[in-house]
Amino acid sequence: MTAPRLERTSEGRYRLTGSLTVESVPALLAASTGMLGAGQAEIDCAGIEHADSAAVALMLEWLRQAEAAGGQVVFRDMPERLRAIVALSDLDEVIPLAH
Repeated sequence: MTAPRLERTSEGRYRLTGSLTVESVPALLAASTGMLGAGQAEIDCAGIEHADSAAVALMLEWLRQAEAAGGQVVFRDMPERLRAIVALSDLDEVIPLAH
C-alpha cells in the first residue's frame, strides 16, 4: 500500500492519494496541519487506494481545522468504500461531498 499524501494542485485545490488507515493517518495529519486555512478547499479523493474508519476521522479533523481558520472543505470523487463508511457512521450530512 502506498503512503498517503495530500498535495496542493492549485489555489484551494488538493489531491489526496494513497492508503488511509489507522497506521498511516497520524503521519498524514501531522504533515497536513495548517494546509487547509481560510477560504474554500476542495480535496479530490479519486487517488485513495484503500481506506478504513481512520480516513473518516482525518476528514473530520480537516473540517474542524478549516472551520477554526474560517474556511470550508469539500471532498470530491470519494471512493465507494469510503462513502459507505461515511454513510454507516451517519456522517453523510457532516462531510460535504462535491457533485
